[in-house]
Amino acid sequence: MRAILIVVLAILAACAHVVPPAEPAPVADRYAHTPFDTAWHRAIVFFTDAHVTIQTIDKSSGILASSRFQLPFAELKDWGDCGTASTGGKTLDRLDKIHNIPTAFADFNVVMLPTGDSTAVRTSLSISANARAMNTVGDVGVMNLPCVSNGKFERDLFAYISGHAAG
Repeated sequence: MRAILIVVLAILAACAHVVPPAEPAPVADRYAHTPFDTAWHRAIVFFTDAHVTIQTIDKSSGILASSRFQLPFAELKDWGDCGTASTGGKTLDRLDKIHNIPTAFADFNVVMLPTGDSTAVRTSLSISANARAMNTVGDVGVMNLPCVSNGKFERDLFAYISGHAAG
């Protein structure tokens, strides 16, 4: 029985290899042609609507930071890149097909500073995720996923702050 379990684990490990995604480009300031007070209010509304708890909010320094929060699978697929499965295809698409939905957490930092009649916005999103490896006998362990932001979260937030969000 032990030998069978070792063989099953070895097969799962070989199939579960993930090629990490490319490192995201360095975060650069973007400039919203929106007054700072309006941009600040819109950023708070964005996170409130997303049901994300803000841990740090300091308007005088322009800092908004979230508490670590659980990221639903739909948003993980929308905002994250968790690499490519060695068996082909995006890791998240493969996991979705085998109903092995990962557990993911995220946190963000936003810095907004007034620049005349505009607002400079810098956003970073950090994602951590793992998926449970399963077989017909049950749970055989956890696979950590090498996730990074694909930039969509940052673009969505910037569009909302700028007043150009899709309705």
